[in-house]
Amino acid sequence: MGESSSESRRCLLLKRTIPVVLLTCLALTLIVGKVAFQARRHLDQAESALESNDDEEAVWHYQWAVRHYVPFLPANRSAVEALLTMAEAAGDDEQRRHVLRILRASLYAIRSIYQPFPDVLRRVEEELDLSSLDQPTRE
Repeated sequence: MGESSSESRRCLLLKRTIPVVLLTCLALTLIVGKVAFQARRHLDQAESALESNDDEEAVWHYQWAVRHYVPFLPANRSAVEALLTMAEAAGDDEQRRHVLRILRASLYAIRSIYQPFPDVLRRVEEELDLSSLDQPTRE
């Protein structure tokens, strides 16, 4: 009798656990899918803005493509690379610094237990530090 009741308890526990695990997996899949979809949508909108020569709109959408971070999502990497390219192609130093600051803020915004794109963040911070040395000081 003791074995039968422990087996029935185990069976009951399993019947209660499986739906909870399945619902949790489904919820996580839907959340990750939505975030990945939004990242891709912002990346597409940024590319459309670039085609229309609206750099400010493109920077805004690239920023949000980075901020909708999902590990290993190609849209995130593409947005980071696009912002770096825009910073390099900027006409003046102030515009370049603006794009780099937005990229740095976006990279810090997606930090969690690890920092995604640490090499890019390090490079951006070095460039911002070096360019701040070139700026005249206000007295």
